[in-house]
Amino acid sequence: MTYLETRSGPRVIEPSEMERRYPNTLRYLRRFESVLKRRADYRHYFEPSGKPFYAMMPRPGSFAPWKVVWREVSYTLDAAVAGPFDGKPTVPDHTLILIDCASKDEAHYICAALNSAPARLGVQAYIVLHPDPHILEHIRIPRFNPKDPVHRRLAELSERAHEAAKREDVRRLRQIEEAVDEAAARLWGLTDAELREIRRSLVELQGAEEIEEEEE
Repeated sequence: MTYLETRSGPRVIEPSEMERRYPNTLRYLRRFESVLKRRADYRHYFEPSGKPFYAMMPRPGSFAPWKVVWREVSYTLDAAVAGPFDGKPTVPDHTLILIDCASKDEAHYICAALNSAPARLGVQAYIVLHPDPHILEHIRIPRFNPKDPVHRRLAELSERAHEAAKREDVRRLRQIEEAVDEAAARLWGLTDAELREIRRSLVELQGAEEIEEEEE
């Protein structure tokens, strides 16, 4: 990690501080100094202002303790919650899209909403391979309210789904996914008939995509 989180945001750790606190990291980075100095970002943004050769531009929310992440390149939207590890924030790889969240419950609430059948159908209806952050411009997820029973229900179900996935309990996971769909239907005011139609359409879309993958 070459950044430190401060009240004004992340700042680059200067070489003198790196030498004192993280000497092994600095020695490692110096092995690639010539390569890192050839980066367009370094030449354009950091070199003119005298920043160290290892400086990089962090994504917004990179150091948030709780995040919702999903693959940038994928035929489907499969979101997950990334929380702190050993007391430090998890920083996702650049191939993952992230939403920074204020709390664990908010992250699980958003994750459940995105993984629900209504949201996934909305994404797959117009996205082929790159479910970028702009999907949130088309999928209206109300701001998390811990006092809202539907919001709490979605957050609880997402946490249970993550636990079932860790245990590789596929049967339990499918049951939770069905409950997530039902809670999401309440979130967006969908009827039982509309939810059944959404699920049917999603199955048809997924079947068509599997055929396309086999042909490729």
